[in-house]
Amino acid sequence: MKAVLAILAAGLASLSAQVVLGPPGRPAPQPEVGKAAIQGKVLDALTREPVRKASVTLNGRSNLTAVTDAAGQFAFRKLPAGQYMLRAQSVKYPNAVNVYDAAWQISVTVTAEEEKSDVELLLTPGGSLSGRILDEEGSPMPRCLVRATQFYDTGTRLQVLASGGTSQSDDKGEYRMENIPAGKYYVQAKCSQFVPLPHALLRRDEARNAPALIYPARLFPGAAELSSATRIAVTPGSTITAIDFHMIPATGMTVRGRAHPVPSNAGQLLLQLRPKDASPLENRPSASVDPNTGEFRFSNVPPGSYAIVTSNPRGDCACFASVPVEVGATAPDPVDVLISPMPQLMGTLSFEDGDKPEGVIRIEGPPQNSRSVMLTPLDDQFGGPPLPAQVQSDGTFVVTAPPGRWQVRVNGAPGYVKSVKLGDQEVPPDDLETGAAPAALQIVMSTKFAPIEGTVSGVPAGSGMVSGMLWPAASFGSQQFFGMNPQGSVTLSVPPGRYYACAVAITQPSMLIQNPALLKALEGRCATVEAVAGDRATFTMKVISADELKRVQDSLDSDPATPQ
Repeated sequence: MKAVLAILAAGLASLSAQVVLGPPGRPAPQPEVGKAAIQGKVLDALTREPVRKASVTLNGRSNLTAVTDAAGQFAFRKLPAGQYMLRAQSVKYPNAVNVYDAAWQISVTVTAEEEKSDVELLLTPGGSLSGRILDEEGSPMPRCLVRATQFYDTGTRLQVLASGGTSQSDDKGEYRMENIPAGKYYVQAKCSQFVPLPHALLRRDEARNAPALIYPARLFPGAAELSSATRIAVTPGSTITAIDFHMIPATGMTVRGRAHPVPSNAGQLLLQLRPKDASPLENRPSASVDPNTGEFRFSNVPPGSYAIVTSNPRGDCACFASVPVEVGATAPDPVDVLISPMPQLMGTLSFEDGDKPEGVIRIEGPPQNSRSVMLTPLDDQFGGPPLPAQVQSDGTFVVTAPPGRWQVRVNGAPGYVKSVKLGDQEVPPDDLETGAAPAALQIVMSTKFAPIEGTVSGVPAGSGMVSGMLWPAASFGSQQFFGMNPQGSVTLSVPPGRYYACAVAITQPSMLIQNPALLKALEGRCATVEAVAGDRATFTMKVISADELKRVQDSLDSDPATPQ
């Protein structure tokens, strides 16, 4: 009995401790409850068959998730009045990466006691790609990596890759990719097999420098370069076969040399071999630098033009290097790579002030971690993430950056970047090119925005959610996308200048903003607006349907750097 009482007392003490020590806090907010309902079905876009076990998410005044039954049905009840976004997803269907396919999501508005029961969400099936990979003698090549890839041009030398699927060849050299979203793809095969070639005069200790028989990556139908490749059109539910590769052997050489001086604080210094004018599909091998001798080695390098580069602006070693090298029928001489200290940009950040005769005032106040200058790389000579520089209370900052092209942005400060000077030369904020020497960087910001108001006319029935896009007519400036209020209008504040504005019946306009070729083709279909500081400009946009956007995109197929 005493034991039982002791256990009970311990339990009460534990409970008491939890109650006393826990903060009084407010109860967790309960989801809003109303009398509206939304129900419907998830169907296959091709067969109109119900999709079982699909996940449907509802976002708005209530955020809920449902799973469809055997008939593809879902229901959300006890909802407060308002606008909701419904999205469907299933593991049997590819994720909706096609910006022109909006049937998998829909915007629904319900009143206080309304019940909508005819909502349909459509999931588009993917396609499949299959084929074989053979060597020059027609023998199957196993363990080769195959991938289907799309390109999105960002308006710089950098391109964004979107993978549609990957596969690996089996012992018969066969591969198959399933569930590929509809679109046009470059298909690439990469085989890592190599065979050392005999060399009668090679010393035993230099055997690793011997040339080898290698199989460089190929793009269907056997192209070595992107410009000669053929894109494969994958349609919903399609089965595409005979995407075969006959790999062509080449002689792989060893590129070796010495890097110097190797900084003592460099840690593990890596060099990268980057093909000249390479596409993102090109292989870019890395090599470690021996910290004692500075020696490095790249093996099995196919003939071509390259640059040996290194860059580590964020590490202990603020150093860089870039040395061209040609690989031909014979191995190149050992390469001498000079490691140079990375240049610093000594900057000032200031604000334009029209009330002062001098026109510019400095930023005052304590330094803030959120106030920083960001340099985003516009080419892939050195690559890497954006480089930040914290702005001090007197408006000064220092950023260490390798030579290259950069986009200048300022975070944590009001206004927009009005002008940038590198030394005594004014340069565009979206195309700053730095060199190997230290330089002064002056950034002037302004808070003199121009208000603009846009409206949408002629919204076709069944368009679903309509979004907006705005981009400058100048060669540089900030693009943005925006949503509309229920009345189909929007109010924005933008830097002064001339802009194009479009209303599009898709829910992911951010992907279109990344494509300068598409934006150029849309200029004649979009409204123009002259934004002037202090004056309110108005403009009217017609809705461009997803079908029309896709037709415009298809007309750009001759340009391999546009999204497909």
